[in-house]
Amino acid sequence: MKYLKSMVLHKRQVNISDIEIPVIIYKDPRRDVLLEDIRKNGLKKRIWLKETSGKYFIRDGRHRIACCRELGIITVPALITKKNGT
Repeated sequence: MKYLKSMVLHKRQVNISDIEIPVIIYKDPRRDVLLEDIRKNGLKKRIWLKETSGKYFIRDGRHRIACCRELGIITVPALITKKNGT
């Protein structure tokens, strides 16, 4: 919690193309369940991103992002953290 006190938090929609996404090979058997859930209900939980120098990096949600990309979703709801004073 101490970490979050030094951060500025923002909630907004972010274009997936603006997120630095590592190559993900998602072979978890629950992948199909997650993919189908996002297809039917949309993304229910925000992706947690860190903003550094105008770029977004995934802190939590890489499997959800991988499914969204596969489904052709363009923007995702995100919680963005950025250090105070930057």
